Amino acid sequence: MMNLGKPTCVSSNQKRGFVVKVDGIDGSGKTEAVRGLVERLSQKMTVAQTAEFRSDQDLQTDGGRSVSRLLYDLSLDPVLAFDVTERQFAMAISSHRSNRVVLSKLISTADVVICDRSTLSIFAYSIGIDPSLGSALFANAQAAAIEDLIIWLDVEPELAAQRTLPRRKKQPSLDNVELLGLEHQRAVAERYRIITSKRGNIQRIDAALPLDQVLDRCEKVIEARWSQWRHNEC
Repeated sequence: MMNLGKPTCVSSNQKRGFVVKVDGIDGSGKTEAVRGLVERLSQKMTVAQTAEFRSDQDLQTDGGRSVSRLLYDLSLDPVLAFDVTERQFAMAISSHRSNRVVLSKLISTADVVICDRSTLSIFAYSIGIDPSLGSALFANAQAAAIEDLIIWLDVEPELAAQRTLPRRKKQPSLDNVELLGLEHQRAVAERYRIITSKRGNIQRIDAALPLDQVLDRCEKVIEARWSQWRHNEC
């Protein structure tokens, strides 16, 4: 029944896009989930896709790469021999920049923006390398973060390692974080659990399920949260 005594309210949230970030440990299925969600949601609304650490929508350098992609590529260049601490600095800078430059632009053109990874990655991976540094990097990235909903793809590290093994055999990664082994991944997974228990804008999805079921659950969560967010009272 309509409430005729209450005036119609147009939420300020209708003026910008809803930002969804998909996160989780390596092997949780982020890339496939992002791709599938963009495909599904694009049939219903305007969707933009980007990445927290290597956005191709960032400003272009003279070499043709985006600034975010350049930072990411430099951190993995074996000639430059970045260590894990320096790599985390590069990731944090790229995250801060992507939110400040890229997301601020995309939210003006799309109903929903789907982003591969979020600031949770900075907390989960860098805090174990150096707690003080990790906290500082996370706080800096959070200062610029635009993230209305974070979908946390939760999966046991053992299953994640099985999923990434074929990729690592085919194309070994120069990312030292991936080479630190299963115990490191277990610690990273635990740090995800710690911080996600303290944040209200995070939705856990069981990433051990088949991809179609993961996408079904993600899609329902996004549509419900987007609808609620879009029609909040002014």
